[in-house]
Parts: sequence; C-alpha cells; structure tokens
Amino acid sequence: MAKQTLFFMLFVLSISSRILAKEYKVATFEHHPFFILAPEPLSREKALQMMRKNTAVYSEQARAARKQGAQIIVFPEDGIYGFFHSRETIKPYLEPIPTVSNTTSIIPCTDPKPNTEILQQLSCIARNNSIAVVANMGDIQYCSQRDPNCPKDGRYQYNTDVIFDKDGRLLAKYHKQHLYFEKAFNTPTKCEFVTFVTSFQVRFGVFTCFDMLFKDPAIDLVQTYGVQNIVVPTAWYKGFPALVSIEYHQAWSRVNCVNLVTANVYYPNRGLNFTGTGIYDCGEAKTYTYGEETIEKRLLFATLSGNREAQNDKTDMLYRWRRDIEMVKEFGMDRKIPQDIDNENRMLDDPYDSIKTFKAKIMGNVFTLTKLTSPASELSVCVKGLCCNLKYGLPEGKQFTETFAMGTFIGNNPDGFYWEVCLLLKCASSEESSCGTTVMDSGTVFQSFTMSGNFSSTALVFPMALGSGVSLFSTDKVKFANKSISGKALQKPLLTASLLGRVYSKDKPHN
Repeated sequence: MAKQTLFFMLFVLSISSRILAKEYKVATFEHHPFFILAPEPLSREKALQMMRKNTAVYSEQARAARKQGAQIIVFPEDGIYGFFHSRETIKPYLEPIPTVSNTTSIIPCTDPKPNTEILQQLSCIARNNSIAVVANMGDIQYCSQRDPNCPKDGRYQYNTDVIFDKDGRLLAKYHKQHLYFEKAFNTPTKCEFVTFVTSFQVRFGVFTCFDMLFKDPAIDLVQTYGVQNIVVPTAWYKGFPALVSIEYHQAWSRVNCVNLVTANVYYPNRGLNFTGTGIYDCGEAKTYTYGEETIEKRLLFATLSGNREAQNDKTDMLYRWRRDIEMVKEFGMDRKIPQDIDNENRMLDDPYDSIKTFKAKIMGNVFTLTKLTSPASELSVCVKGLCCNLKYGLPEGKQFTETFAMGTFIGNNPDGFYWEVCLLLKCASSEESSCGTTVMDSGTVFQSFTMSGNFSSTALVFPMALGSGVSLFSTDKVKFANKSISGKALQKPLLTASLLGRVYSKDKPHN
C-alpha cells in the first residue's frame, strides 16, 4: 500500500510539473493616463468619469490582447487616477478593496458592492475578455482610533495592485511597501509578500515600481518564496544614467533569472519622461518599448515558460556557472581586481592619484570621475575603498569625438538606498558638469570594454548597459560575470554602462 501511495504521489507531482511547465502568453500595456490636476477634491461622480476614460482604454487593450492569444495583461501604476495627488484629492478615487481569502470567491463583476465601481469594471474586463488582469488602483480602509497605527483622519489609503483571473475573480491585492514621494498613501505596517496562481496554472509574484530597488518584497519573493514569474505595475521616470526603467528592469530580471513583466505609464510631459515597458526572460529582453508615441506599439506580447522552477534546477545552474566561467576567460573578465571591500578594511586614499579626476552630481549623488581621452586604455577610480576598473578600446583608427567618463560612488542615495556604483557614461558636452545630464543618443561605438569593481561581499550587483536611442543590448552582446560587465564588437553606439551594487542592510528610511 505504501508503494502504491508513493507511486500515486510521484505521478501527481509529475503531472503537476508538466502542467506548470507549459508556456503562457503575456501582454503588457504602456498607458497614457487621463487625469485632472485639481487643487480641491473632486466629487465621487467626477472622479469616476475620469477613471472610466482610463478603464475604457484598458478594456480595448484587453480585448486586443486576448485576440492575440494573451492569457494575462498587465497595466501600469497610477494608470487609472494619474499623478500629483494629495491625501485629500486622491480620496474620491479610492475604493474599499476586499481582502482575498481561500474560503471565499469574490467576483465584483457579478456581485458588485457599493462604492466599488472601478473594481467591478476591472473584474468585468477580465471576465468579458477571458483574460487575467493586473491593474493598479487606490484602496481605502477605514480604521478605529483603537488601532494605534490608525491615521488621524481615520482611514488607511494604499497604492494597490489588484489581480483578477479570467472569470473576473479577485485573486489577490498588494499594497505598495516603498512609496516614492506619495504623500497621498500610507505605508503598510507590515510588508506583504503576495503571490497568486492563475487558471492557466502559473504562479506569479507582484510588487510595484520603487519596491524593485529594495530587498523586501522584491528580492525576498524570489530568494525566499521561490517565485520565478513577476508582474510589476510601475510609474518610472527619468533615471539616467544608471536607473533608466528598461535597463534596471532588464538587469533585475538577469540577476534573479526570472520572467519579469513591467507596465509603465507613458507620460513624457513636464520633463519627467515616464516611459519604458518590457517583458524579460532571465535578462533577455523579449520585447520592450521606450518613448513610443503610437498606442499600438505600446501593447507588447511575449511567450514565456511558466515553470522556471523546473528550468532553474541544479543541472541548469551548473550550465550557467560553466557558461559564466567561459565568458570570464573570453572577455578578459578574470583579471585581478582589489579584494572585496569590508567595513573595517577600506582603503581611504586613492592609489591611482596620477589619474585626473573631477566631481559631478549624478542621480542625486556626487560621483568621482575621470574622462576617457585615449582611444584605448585602462583606468581605475577609487573612492572610500571602492575601486572601479575599466579597460576599453575603440575600433582601429577611431578617436573620441564625444565626451565619455568613468567614475564611482559609494554611499546612500538621497532616496535612502545604499549603493556602490561603477559607471561609464556619455556626457552631454565637454563640460565636466554635464556628465549625468540626460543624453538620449550617442555616436561612439566601442570595439570592447570591460568594467569591474571590488564591491562589498554582501552587495547584489546589477549590470546595465544602454545603446544610442535608449536601447537595450542582448545578453550575448553584453556579458556579466565575476562582478564585471563586458561588451565586445557591440555594433551600435554606447550610451552608458554600469554596475550597481546594492547593500540592502545599509539602507536608510526614504521620503
């Protein structure tokens, strides 16, 4: 009997594995939201009118996605109510979103509750188009003054992702943990780790935008909960040179070797440049868009494997380890670099003081940089023990006609996160102060480059590179191993390359 039971369990696990291992087709949409900048709160009816303009677009895109065979579609953060709200002006846009449990089935489309019109619409978009929907909206939960954390106005307001299955059933909700200058919302008292399984038997994790820069919940979902399919509504802007949406999203997918689907808002106004949406498979950009004005080109599709858990077994890990070793040898990424920096053993002086350096403010921090002048050279810049090394060469006979610089920073960003950065970038002009100013295009093709750093042993290092026009490189063109990033015969001009080391334990509170 015991043998029969064991055989049955193995049979079930085998069948389950085959079900989870099948491919699925995903869609993501970069939406240009309709919204009103109002100094005073709108009426609920006017707020609904505005939100319905956005959900009408969602309905059209869900229908188009389903026609293309997509099983799930992701919509962006702030796509329903827009930006720049205060705690009071956001209130008419909020709805009481119920908590999902294993014992109840909530389908707002067929069983609507008072003051949940948008929740109902999203549910119906999923149900009417037979497609799972990931969207972002506002949750309001009233609280009692007996609750020691209850805000003075008696309500919690949350930036919230909601997920519906293809029958309109509410699968999950997630409250954003790391708010980015969002005074309209409350930070959850406890970080939520939210996963859900769709009717097509794929397990997803979800978080929102700025969460991606932190350990919880983003890294923990992968490392602790074993999630290999991630969906991320986002409202991501600017970021040049090392935090541009698509380059960081690609790097995050690459380092964690997961399927990552991001949906950004499209809002190029006010110089904020909200854009950059993509679908990534272990760092390979299956498809992405950046700055595309045409609405049809902002609806993206890709087919992904639903069971990376099965792919990322020991055999596959061994293969990737051997592949990385080959990359190290092929690209010269095995050259000796200074020992990993530790808190107690940092070099405080720059041993490369013969190199002329300058300071420039980049992404809120003051970097130490040096210009690239020779067509081929090796450079090192050290700050507080972090040494960044660059070996590069232009094609034979070529000289620099644009200004490039390489530099480093170590410490806390004004937004709280602690980072160790090695950076190669094109400057906007020959003026040193222009380094870090947003640049969109480049005419400089590198024959090769390799950049490395002696990052802290606890740093999780993200490799990034952008080509001219804010475009991504494939993972076979830009390699990453041994805390080094390397490119060879890139064939298109380089805009920036960077290694971003995150030391989560040294983060400070932000905004």
